[in-house]
Amino acid sequence: MSAFEGHKILTTLVKQKTVGGLDMKDFTLFDKALKLNWVKWVNVLTSNSDAPWQYIPKLLLAGVGGTELFKSNDDYNLLDLDNHLPAFYKQIIFYWQNIATAKKKNEVLSQPIWNNRFLTVNKKMVFFPHRYQAGIKNISDLFDSCEMRFLPFSSFCNRFNARSNFLQYYSILSSIPQNWKELLQEGSEDPVTPPTSISSLSSKAIYSILLNLLRKNS
Repeated sequence: MSAFEGHKILTTLVKQKTVGGLDMKDFTLFDKALKLNWVKWVNVLTSNSDAPWQYIPKLLLAGVGGTELFKSNDDYNLLDLDNHLPAFYKQIIFYWQNIATAKKKNEVLSQPIWNNRFLTVNKKMVFFPHRYQAGIKNISDLFDSCEMRFLPFSSFCNRFNARSNFLQYYSILSSIPQNWKELLQEGSEDPVTPPTSISSLSSKAIYSILLNLLRKNS
């Protein structure tokens, strides 16, 4: 049996019974869900604790933004990962890129700037530690919701009380997808709650998200 035939059988088994499947558990996806649930606890605990154990993930991932990496839409193939990074971390980073892109204005505004596979400069994701430390994290930090436009360079510098590079700033603005920019031109923010953070999801909920993606793409 070929790999294609095996994949076809698996996708049939995990399909809902109403569409001819057996609604069986996909253990590969469940393994991914369990590992992504580790991300949830890292994000929760590292934000409110000084426990010694958290220095390990922070140190290992320091070159790509630390645990903030798991709040981004990264692309595993574009990340400059340390060759000595344990396989466990590499797997989790690879699975993380299943996160969907923004489809509504408030989702665009909450998109992280750093290590986002949808925002690339010279075909590479960007992460400027000094900008992140200054509090520049999401697209909302670059956008003036009253004027319905991105901040002019001078206004950006004044907002964050920081000196910056003109070309660097506009390279980031240019990297924002055009369809996101069009969403930002809507008159008001969507009357819905912000996108659900993984920190509020259980392993079961994460598994359901991954399974829906599998069914959608099969």
